[in-house]
Amino acid sequence: MPSQQPTAPDLQHLARPRIAWYARPVPRHSANSPRSDALMYVGVFFIFGSLAILVAFMQPRPMAWLGGLALVAFGGTLSVGWAHAFAARRFWMLVPLVVLPFFADLLFFGPLGRLGLFNVGMGASELARKITLAVMMMVLTSVGFVIFIQFVRGKERRAERAQAELDVAKTIHESIVPALSIQTPFAQVLARSEPSTEMGGDLVDAVQRDREIDVFLADVSGHGVGAGIVMGMLKAAIRTRLLAAGDDLGSVLRDVNRIVVDLTRPEMFATLACARVRSDRTVTYALAGHLPIFHYVAAERRWTQLENEHLPLGIDADVPFAAASVQAAPGDLFVFLTDGLVEVMDRERRQFGLRGVERVLASLPVADPESIDRALIAAARSHGTQTDDQSVLIVRVV
Repeated sequence: MPSQQPTAPDLQHLARPRIAWYARPVPRHSANSPRSDALMYVGVFFIFGSLAILVAFMQPRPMAWLGGLALVAFGGTLSVGWAHAFAARRFWMLVPLVVLPFFADLLFFGPLGRLGLFNVGMGASELARKITLAVMMMVLTSVGFVIFIQFVRGKERRAERAQAELDVAKTIHESIVPALSIQTPFAQVLARSEPSTEMGGDLVDAVQRDREIDVFLADVSGHGVGAGIVMGMLKAAIRTRLLAAGDDLGSVLRDVNRIVVDLTRPEMFATLACARVRSDRTVTYALAGHLPIFHYVAAERRWTQLENEHLPLGIDADVPFAAASVQAAPGDLFVFLTDGLVEVMDRERRQFGLRGVERVLASLPVADPESIDRALIAAARSHGTQTDDQSVLIVRVV
């Protein structure tokens, strides 16, 4: 059985501008928005800047209110710099932040002193100056805490909204891509999709008619909400196109491809594998840039691969798609996979690959699609961490 994975086609030069209707930005303030960051930094400025007033108390002659504000400005700005260095992971900023206090007199306090600003308010008594500094410190600290509490509460509200949106996305995904378990007089179909996030980009689907059943497994590039939206659009396009009874799978893929080209961004595409199983056990299949279909030939007790022959959907509106056929027999199996399984890597950066799939299939009893499904997912998970959507679709001819 051939085990070399087909080389992915170079897709960049074929991409063309399209309508990205699903990618319009939603106006909102995220947890990392400029407004949210500004509120955090203002809170840091007041809280830690107010602590610099302690230096004014420590002087032989306690400073007046204007000197205290100068210390607040310097200490608050320095604190904001430290906060930004860690929040933005710009650790190179720590070097000037450590060095800057040693040059504070030269660059900041010296010029202010020469302008006479530190003498403003020094005519008041020492007790009055201390009371003024203490009140300033309490007020600025309180303002800083109020601002920081507002920042934290705003972040919590945004996190709650984001979680609610993720819960909705998960519910939508489960309704669009439910697990399949279908039994017909001539075929048994089993399928499931395990998304890597709340909403995945893999599609498993089956459309049943009196004397035939169509099965589809698709993988939209990327994952998450964007891929999930394209996946839902793809499912609707395929099912709508199948209403035209009698058309072959090549024609279906051709028309669906034009829809995907028109309605997705240039970098978005979808690989797809599909098959039509008829009551006479003829299996017609077509692939669009997808991994090969694993076919177990029961009469010969061996696995073969039905190879990829076309570009993915969404690359070129004029690319033709053709279907091929095999004559199956009772006991034959057809296994469809997405690359979220074969591209799982172990700690040595080695992929599970098609060879891993072959090893699992060769070690299992072929009469039980449920065992094959569980074993493939378990083997991929034991090989490495899931980073992409993982889907399996199995058809057993009866």
